[in-house]
Amino acid sequence: MPPDGPDGPDASELRSTVDELRKENERLREGEGIDRDQRRKRRRKSIASWVLIVVACILAILSVFVVFVRNEVLNTDTYVSTVTPLASNPAIQAAVAKRVSDKILTQVDVDQKVKRALPPRAGFLVTPITDAVDAATNEITLKLVESPKFEKLWIAANLRGHRQVVALLTGSKEGAFQSSHGKVTVDLSQIEATVRRDLDARGITVFNKVPKVNAPTIVLFQSTQLVRL
Repeated sequence: MPPDGPDGPDASELRSTVDELRKENERLREGEGIDRDQRRKRRRKSIASWVLIVVACILAILSVFVVFVRNEVLNTDTYVSTVTPLASNPAIQAAVAKRVSDKILTQVDVDQKVKRALPPRAGFLVTPITDAVDAATNEITLKLVESPKFEKLWIAANLRGHRQVVALLTGSKEGAFQSSHGKVTVDLSQIEATVRRDLDARGITVFNKVPKVNAPTIVLFQSTQLVRL
């Protein structure tokens, strides 16, 4: 055959070119595989970075809440200094006075006791005396919560109750402070006991032997998120 036939120089060059092209194609395919792996790695790194950013933001918000709870609530001195001004708040005073006086008056049937204490001919005095007892109870209770004595009782109650506040944040249901449907209440039994003594000192002894059941309470604050927290 002629030199430029299938086994000639041109055929050798063609085979060599084909081999080079095949090798180049293989290198390109390998390069594409490497690029895909690198893109996958970059994508995974990008997703991981965004996840970490979101988690960091959530932790930042939680850290603010934790710092507030630690500094304002779990610290006894700070907590007491925070709630002490409430004792001089007229709205708080009025609410406490009404809650305590209503509780005292509902624990005994003053009208019936007055009827039994008076002779039949003095029945017309039952209503005036009952009204006077109600008025005196409300007046004495209001004077107590408006006096410096109430602030001392309020501070003492919060000092005793701070342990219950801490327990409340850990999920405990015991103590003076309770949580029900997002409401946090404080026991006012010491205020009630003081009012009873003041009434007795004024000669109003109708409440002396009444058993103390279900002490009056007042809602300190309400949070719809409290149960979830």
